[in-house]
Amino acid sequence: MATTVTINGITKVIKLQNCSYITVQELYSRWKIWSQLDDNLKYPQAFRTVGGDPTVTGEFLGTTYFVLNNWVIEPCSSSHTLTVVGNIFTDDGDSPFQQPVGNYEIMIYNQFSNLSTVHEVSTTGTTLTATEIRDTIMDTDLSTLTDNTTFGGYVANKLLTVAKFIGLS
Repeated sequence: MATTVTINGITKVIKLQNCSYITVQELYSRWKIWSQLDDNLKYPQAFRTVGGDPTVTGEFLGTTYFVLNNWVIEPCSSSHTLTVVGNIFTDDGDSPFQQPVGNYEIMIYNQFSNLSTVHEVSTTGTTLTATEIRDTIMDTDLSTLTDNTTFGGYVANKLLTVAKFIGLS
């Protein structure tokens, strides 16, 4: 049975009907078509995307979709398992899905792609890359690390103890 999607700009609900499987790309495409009908552009934007850029010949960076402006996706009003294929998040980290009114048991199974994630590390307002962090650790003079209350001091103390034990110092 084909998936029907109903979009309500006033309530900001994207309602799925007859659905046990949908791709995030399909949701996004349905919203884009809807937003261009009549005067639907007056409603707040429901999605933004990142990715899709070419990487190497024939390959592209996976696309991730973000649900915006308090829009929600509401599964069918029945007990079921909904499989959602694709990366979908909200900007505030909440679930993009809401439970329909009624006493339904709904399991949502997300099939995310294995995109790489990068974590930013900042110290004293300066953002360091992974290479800079590695180089800082590898280039630190061990003789300056004598405080056992820090990880570096602890490791340096153990290395010096091992060096003394095997007669290197």
